[in-house]
Amino acid sequence: RYAFLLADVSGHGVPAALYTMYLSSIWQHHRSFFPEPARLAAALNQSLYNLIMEDCPFAAGMCGTIDLEKGILKFAGAGNPFPLLFHADGTWEKLDCSGLPLGILDQDMYQEASVEVRPGDVLLFFTDGAVEIKAPSGDMLGTDGLVEILRKGGYPQSGSSLKQIEEALLVYSDGIRLADDLTLLEIRLL
Repeated sequence: RYAFLLADVSGHGVPAALYTMYLSSIWQHHRSFFPEPARLAAALNQSLYNLIMEDCPFAAGMCGTIDLEKGILKFAGAGNPFPLLFHADGTWEKLDCSGLPLGILDQDMYQEASVEVRPGDVLLFFTDGAVEIKAPSGDMLGTDGLVEILRKGGYPQSGSSLKQIEEALLVYSDGIRLADDLTLLEIRLL
């Protein structure tokens, strides 16, 4: 079984870097005590809230565990875009996982969801930098637009690299760099 955390801290510069460092340290401390993603998200939220306790940055995120033996992905969202599950048969779905970003409120409001995963499936997790991209026309890409870009590139069957996905998003934006930071996490089940 493997655990993961994908997080996107608000803001930029030194304050965001320090907040990221706090989040990393808290993740290292809590990840083995709370194997259930919703409980882990709640523990991360509480620790960040108690650490800062004022108008502060926050972290949109996604906590999860994947049990390869049982073929089960468990996850809890914390304000992050919904991840995508591409099935081996060519179908895909958004994995619904709503939740407040980490560190905003002193409350435990995280729900855990689970989905069966099989060999040949591909999971793609991403920060909002992958979907809140504007074209020169002003149109926002959105999740459906991201899927369209992925499909045009033959994803996931083509074995497209994450770098190729980033380049396709840059082409969509028609800029020399993306306006927001971008993190992609891919899990391929063999």
